[in-house]
Amino acid sequence: MNTLDTADPILIVGAGAIGGTLAACLTAAGEPVVVVDGNAAHVEAIRENGLVVSGVRPLHVRVESHHPPTLVGAFNRVILAVKARDTEAALATVRAHLSPDGWVLPLQNGLGMLEVAAAVGAERTIGAVIAIGAHYKAPGQLALLGYGETHAGELEGVARPRTHEAAVLLSHLQPAELTGNILGHAWGKLVLAAIYSATALADRDVPALYDDPEACAILAAAGREVVTVALAERAQLEPADGLEPLRLLDRDSLAFGPDDVWSGQRAAWRRYANTRTGIWRDLAELHRPTEVNAMLAPVVAAARRHAIATPCLDQLLSLVRSVEAHQIALGSATFMQLAPRTNSRDGKPPAATL
Repeated sequence: MNTLDTADPILIVGAGAIGGTLAACLTAAGEPVVVVDGNAAHVEAIRENGLVVSGVRPLHVRVESHHPPTLVGAFNRVILAVKARDTEAALATVRAHLSPDGWVLPLQNGLGMLEVAAAVGAERTIGAVIAIGAHYKAPGQLALLGYGETHAGELEGVARPRTHEAAVLLSHLQPAELTGNILGHAWGKLVLAAIYSATALADRDVPALYDDPEACAILAAAGREVVTVALAERAQLEPADGLEPLRLLDRDSLAFGPDDVWSGQRAAWRRYANTRTGIWRDLAELHRPTEVNAMLAPVVAAARRHAIATPCLDQLLSLVRSVEAHQIALGSATFMQLAPRTNSRDGKPPAATL
């Protein structure tokens, strides 16, 4: 294993699909990187054989890797890339190893950037939202199967030199755009998270679901509830990987056609070699808890504060928990249990929504 000869390596907390792939790309570009991960087998495989990325950008790199207890030192640049469900535990590592003048860049689904800001200070937190086709295969092995979008920005909206630095680092994986509305991008990705969570229950390829009117009615209902909550929270929603969230409130956009609400997502999935989400992989292949509750439970909690009903999200969370507990199976029967929670038989919003 290589020993770093620089005083300012980048610490990546979480060496899975996103963090590990970014670590490999940064290392290949000559950036000094240290990774820390709670998966002991993964850490040992990286130590022994290096980190291997297959797919659209094959890489095999040597990167310094640690279990949390073996990590020492303070870091000026910390990238947090654990699953949303693991944020609280990972923050202990971040707090222990973030230098007094350092910054943290969360690369997570949901509103984890706010949780990080509350833990280490908003002045030390940069926001980011990423969409990319990557997944964990086995200890020491990851797959990069297609490129999506990355956005980076300060929580208060005004870019700083560190924001540009963070965007440059992220661009070693895929181009990163600076934004003054990173929370709007995070909420847009949450809309997509609700939709992807529902697709996982169906146990079908995502592109096939986007060509099924009955399925799309259910997916639209799940996403629309998140949009409604986001607007109540005064978020300025941004598109996410081709999906324009506000179009879920537009009856005309829900009618199938070359420019319907799903057209951008159909195009996005043509860029990916995979046809299913990481949520589906957690449930169907890895048989481990998903990050669905960590992502969407805060949305439901916000809905309650605003007295907004979320019948589809409520059922979605319940079904995912039941699958995680091996009480029910993925498939059409499970997915269709979301159907009674849609707002109408065709899944379209009431005409007075706009």
